[in-house]
Amino acid sequence: MAAPAADAAQASELHSLTPAGSGAPGPRTPSSSPIVLLPSGSPAAAAQDPEHAMRQPRRLALLLPLALGAAACASFGRDGAELAASPAARFAAALEASDPVADAGVAMMDDFERRALREERAVAFAIGRAPAAPQTALPGPGAAEAAGEVIGPAFTALGDYAHVLGQAATGTVLEARPSMGGEVLAQAVAQALPATQASVPPALREAGVAGVAALARLAQRVDGRRSGPSAQDLAREAQPHLQAVGALLIAVIGRETGQATRGAIQARRAAMEAAHARLLEAARRDGGLGAGGRYALFHQIAAIRDGDPLPGTMAAIVSLLSAMEEAHAAIAAGDATAEAKVAGFEAALAALSALTGQDAAEQQ
Repeated sequence: MAAPAADAAQASELHSLTPAGSGAPGPRTPSSSPIVLLPSGSPAAAAQDPEHAMRQPRRLALLLPLALGAAACASFGRDGAELAASPAARFAAALEASDPVADAGVAMMDDFERRALREERAVAFAIGRAPAAPQTALPGPGAAEAAGEVIGPAFTALGDYAHVLGQAATGTVLEARPSMGGEVLAQAVAQALPATQASVPPALREAGVAGVAALARLAQRVDGRRSGPSAQDLAREAQPHLQAVGALLIAVIGRETGQATRGAIQARRAAMEAAHARLLEAARRDGGLGAGGRYALFHQIAAIRDGDPLPGTMAAIVSLLSAMEEAHAAIAAGDATAEAKVAGFEAALAALSALTGQDAAEQQ
C-alpha cells in the first residue's frame, strides 16, 4: 500500500476526475452548485445529508394540512371558521399553494439533469474519450426544463381559479389576483409543448390549452362580484377545464415511470451511473493509483449520488395532479366523499413539499 502522503496526493488528483463545474442554470433552476465532500457535523454537510435534509420536510408533511386550514380560518375570523374549513375552501387553499411547490420540484430535476450531463462529460474526459474543452450547458432545454415551461403557466391558471374559488367558498367579495390573463398563459403552454418529451394527442393538447385559458378567464370574469356564484357552481363550471389541464400535465410529465419527461430523466440518471461505473472500473485497473486513490474516487462519486434528488419527485407531481382532479370532481358534484378527497389532495401536496423542502403553508 502507498505511503499516507502519496495516497493523499493521489486523492487530491483524483478529486478533479469528476469535476462538478458550474454550468449556466436554466431560467427555473435556483442553484447549480457543485457537490463536494464536507466535514461531517458541519451545517453544510448536514445540508447534503439526505436523512438530515428529509427530516424537517417529513415533519412539514405532517403539519402542512393543519397549517393550511389554520391559515384559512385565521383569515376570516371566528364567524367564518366553518366556511374556511369547508372542502371547497381547503381545496382552494391547497391548490393555490401548489404552484411554487411544483415549480420547486421541476427546478430540482432540471438542476440534476445539468449536473448529470457534466458528470458524463467529465468522466469521458478522464478516461480519454472526450476533448479537454469543457461544455457547461445542455445542448438544448433539458427534459425537466421543457416540462417546466408547460407546468409553470398551467399552474398559474390553476392558482388564478383557486384564488376566486376560495373567496366563493368563504362568502367574501370575489377579487381576482393579478394575472397575465388566460390568452397569454394558454399561448405560453401551446408554444412550450413541442419541446417536451411527451407525444400528446391533438385532442388532449387542444383541450388542455383551452382549459388553461378558460380557468384564468373565469377568475377574471367573476372579479368584483359581491354576490357571485357559489363555490359549487363555480366548481361545476370549471370542472371540465381543470380536468383537461390536469390530464395535459400528467401526459407531459408521464403517468408511469419511463414515460415522457420521467423517462428522459431516468435515461439521464442511468447514463450518469454508467459513466461512473466506467470510471471506477478504469480506476480498478490502474495499478499506479493505489488503494487511497481508489478510496477517494469512490467517496467522491458517493457524494455526488447523495446530492441526487429523489427519483420520486416527478411521480409526486403526478400524484398531486391526480388527487387534484378527484377532489375537485367531488366538490363540483357535491359528493359526500369531497371531505376525504380534499384530505387526499392535501396529503399529496404535503408529500411533494417534503421532497422539495418547500413550505406550502407559507404561500397563503
